[in-house]
Amino acid sequence: MTCSNGISVQVIDEELYQKPPTLLFGTVDKFAMLAWQNKAHNFFNSLDDEKLPPDLIIQDELHLLSGPLGSITGIFESVIEDLATKNGIPPKIIASTATTRNTEFQVNNLYGNRDVNVFPPSGTNYNDSYFAVESDKSKRRYIGFMPTGKTSIDTQLQMLAHLLVARLEVYDDQKTKNSIDKYWTIVSYYNSLKDVGKIFNKVGDEVSTFTSTLQHRLNEIFRDGSKEYTFNHFGLPNRTQELTSRIDSTKIKSVLGKIETSFNNENITHSQKGYTYLNDVVDFVLATNMISVGIDISRLNIMLINGMPKNIAEYIQASSRIGRSTKGLAITLLNPNRAREKSYFEHFNNFHQAFYKNVEPLSITPFTDNTIDKMLSSLMVTYIRNKIPGKTGNKDVVHFQKEDIEGLKTLIKNRFGEHTAEFNWFERKLDNLAYDWIARIRESGIKEYKELLKKPAEKNENQDWVLMQSMREIDSNTYINIKANFRDE
Repeated sequence: MTCSNGISVQVIDEELYQKPPTLLFGTVDKFAMLAWQNKAHNFFNSLDDEKLPPDLIIQDELHLLSGPLGSITGIFESVIEDLATKNGIPPKIIASTATTRNTEFQVNNLYGNRDVNVFPPSGTNYNDSYFAVESDKSKRRYIGFMPTGKTSIDTQLQMLAHLLVARLEVYDDQKTKNSIDKYWTIVSYYNSLKDVGKIFNKVGDEVSTFTSTLQHRLNEIFRDGSKEYTFNHFGLPNRTQELTSRIDSTKIKSVLGKIETSFNNENITHSQKGYTYLNDVVDFVLATNMISVGIDISRLNIMLINGMPKNIAEYIQASSRIGRSTKGLAITLLNPNRAREKSYFEHFNNFHQAFYKNVEPLSITPFTDNTIDKMLSSLMVTYIRNKIPGKTGNKDVVHFQKEDIEGLKTLIKNRFGEHTAEFNWFERKLDNLAYDWIARIRESGIKEYKELLKKPAEKNENQDWVLMQSMREIDSNTYINIKANFRDE
Protein backbone atom coordinates (compact mmCIF):
# COMPACT_ATOMS: atom_id res chain seq x y z
CA MET A 1 0.00 0.00 0.00
CA THR A 2 1.34 3.42 -0.92
CA CYS A 3 0.66 6.66 0.92
CA SER A 4 1.51 9.09 -1.85
CA ASN A 5 -1.78 10.90 -1.27
CA GLY A 6 -1.46 10.90 2.50
CA ILE A 7 -1.91 8.45 5.34
CA SER A 8 -5.37 6.89 5.41
CA VAL A 9 -5.92 7.88 9.04
CA GLN A 10 -8.16 10.72 10.17
CA VAL A 11 -8.46 12.21 13.65
CA ILE A 12 -10.52 15.36 13.01
CA ASP A 13 -14.16 14.93 14.00
CA GLU A 14 -15.60 17.07 11.22
CA GLU A 15 -13.71 15.09 8.57
CA LEU A 16 -14.86 11.79 10.08
CA TYR A 17 -18.49 12.88 9.88
CA GLN A 18 -18.03 13.75 6.20
CA LYS A 19 -16.14 10.58 5.25
CA PRO A 20 -16.69 7.74 7.74
CA PRO A 21 -13.72 5.35 8.00
CA THR A 22 -13.72 1.58 7.70
CA LEU A 23 -12.61 1.31 11.32
CA LEU A 24 -13.79 3.89 13.83
CA PHE A 25 -12.08 4.21 17.23
CA GLY A 26 -13.78 6.27 19.90
CA THR A 27 -15.23 6.34 23.39
CA VAL A 28 -18.80 6.27 24.64
CA ASP A 29 -18.31 9.92 25.64
CA LYS A 30 -18.87 10.85 22.00
CA PHE A 31 -22.37 9.33 21.90
CA ALA A 32 -23.71 12.63 23.18
CA MET A 33 -22.51 14.43 20.03
CA LEU A 34 -24.84 12.37 17.82
CA ALA A 35 -27.62 14.79 18.73
CA TRP A 36 -25.58 17.84 17.75
CA GLN A 37 -24.08 16.75 14.42
CA ASN A 38 -26.09 16.73 11.20
CA LYS A 39 -23.71 14.29 9.49
CA ALA A 40 -23.42 11.71 12.29
CA HIS A 41 -25.85 9.40 10.50
CA ASN A 42 -23.09 8.71 7.96
CA PHE A 43 -21.40 6.48 10.55
CA PHE A 44 -24.39 4.14 10.45
CA ASN A 45 -25.66 4.64 6.87
CA SER A 46 -29.03 4.79 8.62
CA LEU A 47 -30.59 6.97 5.90
CA ASP A 48 -29.14 5.07 2.93
CA ASP A 49 -30.97 1.90 1.92
CA GLU A 50 -28.13 0.71 -0.31
CA LYS A 51 -25.28 0.87 2.19
CA LEU A 52 -24.71 -1.42 5.14
CA PRO A 53 -24.34 -0.23 8.74
CA PRO A 54 -21.51 -1.31 11.06
CA ASP A 55 -21.83 -5.01 11.79
CA LEU A 56 -19.26 -5.32 14.59
CA ILE A 57 -18.96 -3.25 17.77
CA ILE A 58 -16.00 -3.88 20.10
CA GLN A 59 -16.28 -2.44 23.60
CA ASP A 60 -13.04 -2.48 25.54
CA GLU A 61 -12.84 -2.14 29.34
CA LEU A 62 -16.43 -3.20 29.90
CA HIS A 63 -16.08 -2.84 33.68
CA LEU A 64 -15.84 0.95 33.29
CA LEU A 65 -19.44 1.12 32.07
CA SER A 66 -20.98 1.07 35.52
CA GLY A 67 -22.71 3.47 37.87
CA PRO A 68 -24.08 6.71 36.35
CA LEU A 69 -21.99 6.44 33.17
CA GLY A 70 -23.11 2.85 32.59
CA SER A 71 -26.75 3.75 33.18
CA ILE A 72 -26.91 6.54 30.62
CA THR A 73 -24.80 4.50 28.19
CA GLY A 74 -27.24 1.62 28.56
CA ILE A 75 -30.25 3.65 27.47
CA PHE A 76 -28.23 5.33 24.68
CA GLU A 77 -27.06 1.95 23.37
CA SER A 78 -30.67 1.20 22.40
CA VAL A 79 -30.53 3.92 19.74
CA ILE A 80 -26.99 2.99 18.70
CA GLU A 81 -28.02 -0.60 18.09
CA ASP A 82 -31.14 0.48 16.17
CA LEU A 83 -29.06 2.72 13.89
CA ALA A 84 -26.67 -0.17 13.24
CA THR A 85 -29.48 -2.68 12.51
CA LYS A 86 -30.67 -3.40 8.99
CA ASN A 87 -33.21 -5.93 7.74
CA GLY A 88 -33.64 -7.13 11.31
CA ILE A 89 -29.95 -8.04 11.66
CA PRO A 90 -28.28 -6.26 14.59
CA PRO A 91 -24.51 -5.83 14.94
CA LYS A 92 -22.40 -8.34 16.84
CA ILE A 93 -21.00 -6.90 20.07
CA ILE A 94 -17.73 -8.08 21.60
CA ALA A 95 -16.85 -6.69 25.01
CA SER A 96 -13.59 -7.31 26.85
CA THR A 97 -12.58 -6.86 30.47
CA ALA A 98 -10.23 -8.49 32.95
CA THR A 99 -12.43 -7.76 35.96
CA THR A 100 -16.07 -8.69 35.65
CA ARG A 101 -18.80 -10.06 37.88
CA ASN A 102 -22.47 -10.70 37.23
CA THR A 103 -21.73 -10.30 33.53
CA GLU A 104 -25.15 -11.32 32.22
CA PHE A 105 -26.91 -8.68 34.32
CA GLN A 106 -24.52 -5.97 33.13
CA VAL A 107 -24.77 -6.96 29.46
CA ASN A 108 -28.57 -7.21 29.64
CA ASN A 109 -28.84 -3.68 30.97
CA LEU A 110 -26.29 -2.30 28.54
CA TYR A 111 -27.26 -4.09 25.35
CA GLY A 112 -30.89 -5.09 25.82
CA ASN A 113 -31.30 -8.71 26.94
CA ARG A 114 -28.81 -10.18 24.49
CA ASP A 115 -27.52 -13.71 24.88
CA VAL A 116 -24.11 -13.71 26.52
CA ASN A 117 -21.28 -16.04 25.58
CA VAL A 118 -18.20 -15.84 27.78
CA PHE A 119 -14.86 -16.39 26.06
CA PRO A 120 -12.64 -18.16 26.74
CA PRO A 121 -14.93 -20.83 28.21
CA SER A 122 -14.02 -22.85 31.27
CA GLY A 123 -11.96 -25.95 30.57
CA THR A 124 -12.05 -29.41 32.09
CA ASN A 125 -9.03 -28.64 34.27
CA TYR A 126 -8.82 -25.57 36.49
CA ASN A 127 -5.10 -25.18 35.82
CA ASP A 128 -5.24 -25.76 32.04
CA SER A 129 -8.28 -24.60 30.08
CA TYR A 130 -6.42 -24.72 26.75
CA PHE A 131 -6.76 -20.94 26.48
CA ALA A 132 -4.92 -20.26 29.76
CA VAL A 133 -2.44 -22.27 31.80
CA GLU A 134 -1.79 -21.73 35.48
CA SER A 135 1.83 -20.87 36.19
CA ASP A 136 3.87 -20.38 39.35
CA LYS A 137 6.11 -17.89 37.56
CA SER A 138 4.13 -14.74 38.18
CA LYS A 139 5.71 -11.45 37.16
CA ARG A 140 4.02 -9.53 39.96
CA ARG A 141 4.46 -9.78 43.71
CA TYR A 142 2.33 -8.13 46.39
CA ILE A 143 3.57 -7.04 49.80
CA GLY A 144 1.17 -5.93 52.52
CA PHE A 145 2.34 -3.32 55.02
CA MET A 146 0.26 -2.14 57.96
CA PRO A 147 2.05 0.12 60.48
CA THR A 148 1.18 0.69 64.12
CA GLY A 149 1.98 3.75 66.17
CA LYS A 150 2.50 5.95 63.11
CA THR A 151 0.15 8.03 60.98
CA SER A 152 -0.44 6.93 57.40
CA ILE A 153 1.33 10.04 56.08
CA ASP A 154 4.47 9.49 58.18
CA THR A 155 4.60 5.84 57.18
CA GLN A 156 4.11 6.69 53.55
CA LEU A 157 6.95 9.22 53.59
CA GLN A 158 9.30 6.66 55.11
CA MET A 159 8.20 4.01 52.63
CA LEU A 160 8.86 6.32 49.70
CA ALA A 161 12.30 7.20 51.04
CA HIS A 162 13.21 3.53 51.39
CA LEU A 163 11.96 2.76 47.87
CA LEU A 164 13.97 5.64 46.43
CA VAL A 165 17.09 4.43 48.19
CA ALA A 166 16.46 0.78 47.31
CA ARG A 167 16.66 1.59 43.61
CA LEU A 168 20.09 3.10 44.29
CA GLU A 169 21.21 -0.23 45.71
CA VAL A 170 20.19 -1.84 42.42
CA TYR A 171 22.13 0.82 40.53
CA ASP A 172 25.23 0.41 42.71
CA ASP A 173 25.39 -3.36 42.29
CA GLN A 174 27.28 -4.32 39.15
CA LYS A 175 25.18 -7.46 38.75
CA THR A 176 21.91 -5.54 38.58
CA LYS A 177 23.04 -2.15 37.28
CA ASN A 178 21.88 -2.85 33.73
CA SER A 179 18.32 -3.45 34.97
CA ILE A 180 17.98 -0.17 36.85
CA ASP A 181 15.80 1.52 34.21
CA LYS A 182 13.01 -0.97 34.85
CA TYR A 183 12.90 -0.05 38.55
CA TRP A 184 13.90 3.60 38.58
CA THR A 185 10.48 5.21 38.33
CA ILE A 186 8.23 4.67 41.35
CA VAL A 187 4.44 4.96 41.08
CA SER A 188 2.46 6.02 44.14
CA TYR A 189 -1.26 5.31 43.81
CA TYR A 190 -3.94 7.26 45.71
CA ASN A 191 -7.68 6.96 46.11
CA SER A 192 -8.39 10.70 46.11
CA LEU A 193 -6.98 13.96 44.80
CA LYS A 194 -6.81 15.21 48.38
CA ASP A 195 -4.22 12.55 49.20
CA VAL A 196 -2.28 13.38 46.04
CA GLY A 197 -2.12 17.04 47.03
CA LYS A 198 -0.79 16.21 50.48
CA ILE A 199 2.17 14.26 49.14
CA PHE A 200 2.82 16.52 46.17
CA ASN A 201 3.55 19.37 48.58
CA LYS A 202 5.95 17.17 50.53
CA VAL A 203 8.09 15.87 47.66
CA GLY A 204 10.48 18.82 47.78
CA ASP A 205 10.72 18.75 51.57
CA GLU A 206 10.12 15.57 53.59
CA VAL A 207 10.49 13.02 50.77
CA SER A 208 13.77 14.52 49.54
CA THR A 209 15.07 15.05 53.09
CA PHE A 210 14.20 11.55 54.30
CA THR A 211 15.77 10.05 51.19
CA SER A 212 18.94 12.10 51.63
CA THR A 213 19.18 11.20 55.34
CA LEU A 214 18.66 7.49 54.74
CA GLN A 215 21.13 7.52 51.89
CA HIS A 216 23.74 9.17 54.11
CA ARG A 217 23.22 6.56 56.82
CA LEU A 218 23.84 3.80 54.30
CA ASN A 219 27.07 5.22 52.93
CA GLU A 220 28.85 1.96 53.65
CA ILE A 221 26.64 0.22 51.12
CA PHE A 222 27.31 2.87 48.51
CA ARG A 223 31.09 2.96 49.04
CA ASP A 224 30.94 6.38 50.66
CA GLY A 225 29.36 7.91 47.59
CA SER A 226 27.82 10.87 49.44
CA LYS A 227 28.46 13.15 46.46
CA GLU A 228 28.55 10.60 43.70
CA TYR A 229 24.93 9.55 44.26
CA THR A 230 23.29 12.84 45.14
CA PHE A 231 21.38 12.66 41.84
CA ASN A 232 19.08 10.19 43.63
CA HIS A 233 17.41 12.99 45.61
CA PHE A 234 18.63 16.32 44.18
CA GLY A 235 15.92 17.92 42.05
CA LEU A 236 13.35 15.27 42.90
CA PRO A 237 10.36 17.70 42.63
CA ASN A 238 11.37 18.53 39.06
CA ARG A 239 11.32 14.84 38.20
CA THR A 240 7.88 14.22 39.68
CA GLN A 241 4.83 13.88 37.45
CA GLU A 242 1.09 13.45 38.03
CA LEU A 243 -1.41 11.22 36.29
CA THR A 244 -4.58 12.65 37.76
CA SER A 245 -7.54 14.76 36.67
CA ARG A 246 -5.67 17.82 37.98
CA ILE A 247 -3.58 17.64 34.80
CA ASP A 248 -5.03 19.18 31.66
CA SER A 249 -6.11 16.48 29.22
CA THR A 250 -3.98 18.03 26.46
CA LYS A 251 -0.86 17.45 28.58
CA ILE A 252 -1.43 13.79 29.45
CA LYS A 253 0.26 12.54 26.30
CA SER A 254 3.30 14.68 27.08
CA VAL A 255 3.44 13.33 30.65
CA LEU A 256 3.26 9.74 29.41
CA GLY A 257 6.07 10.49 26.98
CA LYS A 258 8.24 11.74 29.85
CA ILE A 259 7.49 8.67 31.93
CA GLU A 260 8.51 6.42 29.04
CA THR A 261 11.92 8.11 28.83
CA SER A 262 14.57 5.62 29.98
CA PHE A 263 17.10 6.17 32.71
CA ASN A 264 20.54 6.63 31.21
CA ASN A 265 23.94 7.39 32.67
CA GLU A 266 24.32 10.11 30.06
CA ASN A 267 21.60 12.08 31.86
CA ILE A 268 23.74 12.33 34.99
CA THR A 269 25.67 15.61 35.19
CA HIS A 270 28.42 16.63 37.61
CA SER A 271 28.85 19.97 39.34
CA GLN A 272 32.19 21.63 40.07
CA LYS A 273 31.89 20.55 43.72
CA GLY A 274 31.49 16.91 42.79
CA TYR A 275 27.73 16.63 43.28
CA THR A 276 25.68 14.80 40.69
CA TYR A 277 22.31 15.70 39.13
CA LEU A 278 19.87 13.84 36.93
CA ASN A 279 17.96 15.34 34.01
CA ASP A 280 15.12 14.32 31.70
CA VAL A 281 13.99 11.29 33.72
CA VAL A 282 10.84 10.82 35.79
CA ASP A 283 11.59 9.46 39.27
CA PHE A 284 8.23 9.67 40.94
CA VAL A 285 4.65 9.40 39.59
CA LEU A 286 1.62 10.43 41.65
CA ALA A 287 -1.45 8.70 40.23
CA THR A 288 -5.14 8.13 40.85
CA ASN A 289 -7.47 5.73 39.02
CA MET A 290 -6.50 7.42 35.75
CA ILE A 291 -3.51 5.07 35.61
CA SER A 292 -5.63 1.93 35.91
CA VAL A 293 -6.86 1.99 32.30
CA GLY A 294 -4.88 1.86 29.08
CA ILE A 295 -1.43 2.59 30.53
CA ASP A 296 1.12 0.08 29.27
CA ILE A 297 4.62 1.31 30.11
CA SER A 298 7.03 -1.59 30.58
CA ARG A 299 9.52 0.38 32.69
CA LEU A 300 6.96 0.88 35.49
CA ASN A 301 7.54 -2.01 37.88
CA ILE A 302 7.34 -0.53 41.39
CA MET A 303 4.06 0.71 42.86
CA LEU A 304 3.05 1.88 46.32
CA ILE A 305 -0.73 1.60 46.80
CA ASN A 306 -1.79 3.94 49.58
CA GLY A 307 -4.92 2.42 51.01
CA MET A 308 -7.16 -0.25 49.52
CA PRO A 309 -9.34 1.16 46.70
CA LYS A 310 -13.09 1.00 47.19
CA ASN A 311 -13.49 -1.63 44.48
CA ILE A 312 -11.45 -4.80 44.13
CA ALA A 313 -11.62 -4.38 40.34
CA GLU A 314 -9.87 -1.03 40.70
CA TYR A 315 -7.19 -2.62 42.91
CA ILE A 316 -6.54 -5.31 40.31
CA GLN A 317 -6.53 -2.88 37.38
CA ALA A 318 -4.24 -0.34 39.09
CA SER A 319 -1.69 -2.85 40.34
CA SER A 320 -1.66 -4.50 36.90
CA ARG A 321 0.11 -1.46 35.46
CA ILE A 322 3.34 -2.91 36.79
CA GLY A 323 5.02 -6.20 36.03
CA ARG A 324 3.68 -6.28 32.50
CA SER A 325 6.91 -7.38 30.85
CA THR A 326 9.34 -7.54 33.78
CA LYS A 327 8.98 -8.71 37.35
CA GLY A 328 7.23 -6.01 39.36
CA LEU A 329 6.44 -5.27 43.00
CA ALA A 330 3.21 -3.81 44.38
CA ILE A 331 3.32 -2.66 48.01
CA THR A 332 -0.08 -2.17 49.61
CA LEU A 333 0.05 0.26 52.53
CA LEU A 334 -3.00 -0.44 54.70
CA ASN A 335 -4.52 1.68 57.45
CA PRO A 336 -4.91 -0.18 60.81
CA ASN A 337 -7.71 2.20 61.83
CA ARG A 338 -9.98 0.96 59.07
CA ALA A 339 -11.65 -2.39 59.73
CA ARG A 340 -11.89 -3.27 56.02
CA GLU A 341 -8.19 -2.71 55.37
CA LYS A 342 -7.23 -4.51 58.55
CA SER A 343 -9.23 -7.52 57.38
CA TYR A 344 -7.41 -7.53 54.02
CA PHE A 345 -4.08 -7.49 55.83
CA GLU A 346 -5.05 -10.36 58.12
CA HIS A 347 -6.06 -12.46 55.11
CA PHE A 348 -3.47 -11.03 52.72
CA ASN A 349 -2.22 -14.28 51.19
CA ASN A 350 -5.63 -15.91 50.80
CA PHE A 351 -7.10 -12.74 49.33
CA HIS A 352 -4.37 -12.27 46.72
CA GLN A 353 -4.35 -15.91 45.70
CA ALA A 354 -7.96 -15.57 44.55
CA PHE A 355 -8.81 -11.88 44.44
CA TYR A 356 -10.65 -12.15 41.12
CA LYS A 357 -13.50 -13.95 42.86
CA ASN A 358 -13.92 -10.93 45.15
CA VAL A 359 -14.68 -8.52 42.29
CA GLU A 360 -17.93 -6.73 43.09
CA PRO A 361 -20.95 -6.95 40.75
CA LEU A 362 -21.60 -3.76 38.80
CA SER A 363 -24.63 -1.53 39.15
CA ILE A 364 -26.37 -0.35 35.98
CA THR A 365 -29.90 1.10 36.02
CA PRO A 366 -30.66 2.48 32.53
CA PHE A 367 -34.43 2.75 32.91
CA THR A 368 -34.83 4.63 36.17
CA ASP A 369 -36.57 8.00 36.50
CA ASN A 370 -33.32 9.91 36.99
CA THR A 371 -31.64 8.32 33.97
CA ILE A 372 -34.60 8.99 31.69
CA ASP A 373 -34.98 12.53 32.98
CA LYS A 374 -31.34 13.33 32.20
CA MET A 375 -31.16 11.56 28.85
CA LEU A 376 -34.61 11.79 27.27
CA SER A 377 -34.09 14.95 25.22
CA SER A 378 -30.66 13.75 24.01
CA LEU A 379 -32.11 10.35 23.16
CA MET A 380 -35.03 11.87 21.27
CA VAL A 381 -32.98 14.31 19.19
CA THR A 382 -30.38 11.65 18.39
CA TYR A 383 -33.08 9.32 17.11
CA ILE A 384 -34.83 12.02 15.06
CA ARG A 385 -31.69 13.39 13.40
CA ASN A 386 -30.10 10.04 12.62
CA LYS A 387 -33.09 7.80 11.88
CA ILE A 388 -35.82 9.92 10.30
CA PRO A 389 -35.20 11.07 6.69
CA GLY A 390 -35.30 14.82 6.14
CA LYS A 391 -34.68 15.73 9.77
CA THR A 392 -30.86 15.80 9.92
CA GLY A 393 -30.00 19.34 8.76
CA ASN A 394 -29.82 22.29 11.08
CA LYS A 395 -32.89 23.92 9.49
CA ASP A 396 -34.87 20.68 9.42
CA VAL A 397 -35.96 21.30 12.98
CA VAL A 398 -39.16 22.87 11.64
CA HIS A 399 -40.16 19.62 9.90
CA PHE A 400 -40.62 17.70 13.14
CA GLN A 401 -43.92 15.89 13.57
CA LYS A 402 -45.37 14.01 16.52
CA GLU A 403 -45.39 10.77 14.52
CA ASP A 404 -41.58 10.84 14.29
CA ILE A 405 -41.20 9.52 17.83
CA GLU A 406 -43.36 6.41 17.38
CA GLY A 407 -40.38 4.35 16.30
CA LEU A 408 -38.46 5.41 19.40
CA LYS A 409 -41.37 4.36 21.61
CA THR A 410 -41.46 0.94 19.96
CA LEU A 411 -37.70 0.59 20.29
CA ILE A 412 -37.66 1.39 24.00
CA LYS A 413 -40.71 -0.77 24.70
CA ASN A 414 -39.08 -3.79 23.07
CA ARG A 415 -35.90 -3.21 25.06
CA PHE A 416 -37.37 -2.36 28.47
CA GLY A 417 -40.94 -3.60 28.09
CA GLU A 418 -40.94 -5.46 31.40
CA HIS A 419 -40.70 -2.10 33.23
CA THR A 420 -44.35 -1.25 32.60
CA ALA A 421 -44.73 1.65 35.02
CA GLU A 422 -41.41 3.19 34.00
CA PHE A 423 -42.22 2.85 30.31
CA ASN A 424 -45.58 4.57 30.76
CA TRP A 425 -43.80 7.44 32.48
CA PHE A 426 -41.19 7.49 29.70
CA GLU A 427 -43.93 7.63 27.07
CA ARG A 428 -45.68 10.57 28.76
CA LYS A 429 -42.41 12.47 29.08
CA LEU A 430 -41.62 11.81 25.43
CA ASP A 431 -45.04 13.04 24.33
CA ASN A 432 -44.63 16.21 26.40
CA LEU A 433 -41.28 16.91 24.73
CA ALA A 434 -42.82 16.36 21.31
CA TYR A 435 -45.64 18.81 22.04
CA ASP A 436 -43.12 21.32 23.39
CA TRP A 437 -41.00 20.98 20.24
CA ILE A 438 -44.00 21.69 18.05
CA ALA A 439 -45.06 24.61 20.25
CA ARG A 440 -41.62 26.18 20.01
CA ILE A 441 -41.81 25.99 16.23
CA ARG A 442 -45.24 27.63 16.11
CA GLU A 443 -45.04 30.09 18.98
CA SER A 444 -41.34 30.86 19.42
CA GLY A 445 -40.53 30.62 15.75
CA ILE A 446 -37.38 28.50 16.05
CA LYS A 447 -35.90 27.77 12.65
CA GLU A 448 -32.72 25.84 13.48
CA TYR A 449 -31.65 23.08 15.83
CA LYS A 450 -29.14 25.40 17.43
CA GLU A 451 -32.03 27.56 18.62
CA LEU A 452 -33.71 24.57 20.25
CA LEU A 453 -30.73 22.77 21.78
CA LYS A 454 -28.82 24.25 24.69
CA LYS A 455 -25.53 23.29 26.28
CA PRO A 456 -25.45 22.45 30.01
CA ALA A 457 -23.74 25.77 30.73
CA GLU A 458 -26.64 27.60 29.07
CA LYS A 459 -29.30 25.97 31.22
CA ASN A 460 -32.02 28.08 32.83
CA GLU A 461 -35.03 27.21 34.95
CA ASN A 462 -37.38 27.08 31.94
CA GLN A 463 -35.12 25.10 29.63
CA ASP A 464 -36.10 21.49 28.81
CA TRP A 465 -33.76 21.06 25.84
CA VAL A 466 -30.41 20.88 27.59
CA LEU A 467 -28.29 18.28 25.81
CA MET A 468 -24.95 16.98 26.97
CA GLN A 469 -21.96 17.19 24.68
CA SER A 470 -20.16 14.42 26.51
CA MET A 471 -21.50 11.40 28.35
CA ARG A 472 -19.31 12.48 31.26
CA GLU A 473 -21.49 15.53 31.87
CA ILE A 474 -23.75 13.52 34.14
CA ASP A 475 -23.85 15.83 37.14
CA SER A 476 -25.43 19.16 36.38
CA ASN A 477 -24.15 22.45 37.72
CA THR A 478 -25.88 24.38 40.44
CA TYR A 479 -26.92 27.85 39.39
CA ILE A 480 -27.47 30.69 41.85
CA ASN A 481 -29.67 33.60 40.91
CA ILE A 482 -29.33 36.69 43.10
CA LYS A 483 -32.75 38.37 43.10
CA ALA A 484 -31.95 41.33 45.33
CA ASN A 485 -28.96 43.04 46.87
CA PHE A 486 -28.62 42.91 50.64
CA ARG A 487 -27.01 45.83 52.38
CA ASP A 488 -26.53 46.19 56.07
CA GLU A 489 -27.58 49.74 56.89
